[in-house]
Amino acid sequence: MKKKAAFSIFLLFFSSLVYVSNASVYDDIIYNGNFNDGLDYWYLGGVGKYCNYSFIPEADYNILQINIFTEPERFWYVQLIQDYQIGVNEEDILLLTFNLKNPSNDVIVAIQDNGEPWYKYVWIEINQSSETMNYRIAFDGSICNWDAHEVELCFFFGENTGIFEISNISFKNLGTNVDIEELNADMVCNPFFGTQENTDDWREPALNRIEEIRKSALIVKCKDSNGNALSGVKVHINQTKSHFLFGTAVNADYFGGDEYNPTYVKKVEELFNVITIEDHLKWKFMEWAHPAVDYVFEWAEERNIPVHGHCLFWPSYKHCPRWLQGLPPDKVYESVISHVENYTQEFKGKVIHWDVINEAITCNEIWQECGIELLVDCYITAKENDPDALLMYNDYDLLSNHPEKQEQVINLVNELKGMGAPVEGLGIQGHLWVGELPTPANALKNLDRMATLGLPIYITELDIGTAEHWDFHAEYFTDLMTALFSHPSVKGIIQWGFWEGSHWRPDTALYNLDWTPRPAGLAYENLIFNEWRTDVILYTNVTGEVYHNCFHGDYEVTASYENCTIIDTISVLPGSNASLLITFVTENEAPNKPTRPSGPITGEVGKEYAYTTSTTDPDGDKVYYKWDWGDGSYSNWLGPYNSGEICEASHIWEEKGNYAIKVISKDVHNVTSEWSDSLLISMPKQAMNPLFLQLLERLVKQFPILRQIFSFFQS
Repeated sequence: MKKKAAFSIFLLFFSSLVYVSNASVYDDIIYNGNFNDGLDYWYLGGVGKYCNYSFIPEADYNILQINIFTEPERFWYVQLIQDYQIGVNEEDILLLTFNLKNPSNDVIVAIQDNGEPWYKYVWIEINQSSETMNYRIAFDGSICNWDAHEVELCFFFGENTGIFEISNISFKNLGTNVDIEELNADMVCNPFFGTQENTDDWREPALNRIEEIRKSALIVKCKDSNGNALSGVKVHINQTKSHFLFGTAVNADYFGGDEYNPTYVKKVEELFNVITIEDHLKWKFMEWAHPAVDYVFEWAEERNIPVHGHCLFWPSYKHCPRWLQGLPPDKVYESVISHVENYTQEFKGKVIHWDVINEAITCNEIWQECGIELLVDCYITAKENDPDALLMYNDYDLLSNHPEKQEQVINLVNELKGMGAPVEGLGIQGHLWVGELPTPANALKNLDRMATLGLPIYITELDIGTAEHWDFHAEYFTDLMTALFSHPSVKGIIQWGFWEGSHWRPDTALYNLDWTPRPAGLAYENLIFNEWRTDVILYTNVTGEVYHNCFHGDYEVTASYENCTIIDTISVLPGSNASLLITFVTENEAPNKPTRPSGPITGEVGKEYAYTTSTTDPDGDKVYYKWDWGDGSYSNWLGPYNSGEICEASHIWEEKGNYAIKVISKDVHNVTSEWSDSLLISMPKQAMNPLFLQLLERLVKQFPILRQIFSFFQS
């Protein structure tokens, strides 16, 4: 009897342990969802200023009625929120149910950080309804393991007035042993894509489009000096630069002066073929623009890297100089146009695009005060002063699933064009957040919608948040880039930074602080240097030809026949095939000895200096140059250059000392010249004062005669 009783007690105790161990799995994540205890555990924002509230009693619960009597300026100003009262794991299935009546506005359901920066992991839009609707939302796992009070459930009631009713909020953790299909949910929320269904149907058509729109044929013909076709010639077709623009926003301070970062600058050159100056061209930053932007433009010009100009006018006072606010509208109008005129004159020919207007839908206070004519005149003024720059409108929420914002931008751009504004391109920013990442299929649909404007599209500010899920980051980055690259209206993709050490969202960067690539960085390199680049070896047929479909861009073509090798260059561009004729000759003379390098003879360790040389070729062949920098390092073969054309190259010396610079040349038949005479240079022991150097640079720019004087003493 005692043993049976003891055994029963043990079973009861064990059952209690099992129940307790599983209690957190089935407990509510939030408390007081029936509002029987008023707003206990809840916070209702905007009470008094924007809304008031009351409770409507029902049999076993209360309905919370929210009366929004003043239009909130932001959708989150009236919000109902509660912290998670228990922790959840990534693998847990969650179920949220509630009743909602929202006749005047869509309501946003979100999961966000409980504190700044209020990062949102879930974002679900509930369409407005004049009837009370019951919603069942299943969450197929969480983006992270969260402790209690780390995140919060939010209901955002929008920017319109009206009466909202919400009740019977239940949010449960169902654990992992649940079939989500059996929950009969109205919608299933993926941790990354929200309620979108992510399928693979888009991929094959996208890959086919890439073959069709990003490639053209290259035909290489090889003949001897008598015009006879040469078969069996080995032809190496190697792409050296992409025609499609793959770019990044850059920190101008890293290109010169005290904050010069040679590793950063080198990586930019290696990885991208277009750049955006992140801040220094914005009107608000004009006081700090120089000399940083001068360093960037000089660097870009030397390397033939185009610059996307961002931005001329961001029509909110918080994004403009402080002195602008408080002026009467006519003076504001005059000041804006004057700024656009000044900048388009100063940087004429230095940028290929301008974001003339940025985010005018949400940042609208200035142009609503001054009239939409202000925006029109910004475009007209920019075109008058820099007619070769492509003039763009730039905004956010156009790549992700925000149809209302897309419609607003389409209407605004059409209105501006109808009033005579030369809007010539559309910038789609692409700041993407976990929980509302557009699936590749939906990204393509959104691009289709924006393409109805008939404008070339540039992705101008791409960064992708995946809450440090690095493998998924790489996978999604690859898929999204593929979708974007496949769309015929997209002409370039510019990321809003790439290095963790200089990024407004460090978790979205492609490279860590120590410059090691994250998985998405490796994915990017694979796309632009392997998948979307042509590098192939072929042999000419009996007609002396090779034919290959090549990605658009610049090419180095190396043809080898018997003991002769010829190197030439060609560009393969959209809209037409390219053809290159290579002629092998039996007799050939070497290029003449290059001139002694010309350039600075003293300098500072860690700074970049440029030098020039030239030579002529007796046969009129194009020539290449290789530089010996005197410190044990050599340049690659640079070229080809026309016979007699000046070659310029730059170098950075890392140690103090004296160095002898010399250069050698070769022609397209791989026949080399003698080495040039050496130029002796010296790196002083003491670095010159950077402030003095900056002043000297400005003086040289203002008074070109000084450059000639300095060059005389250095020659």
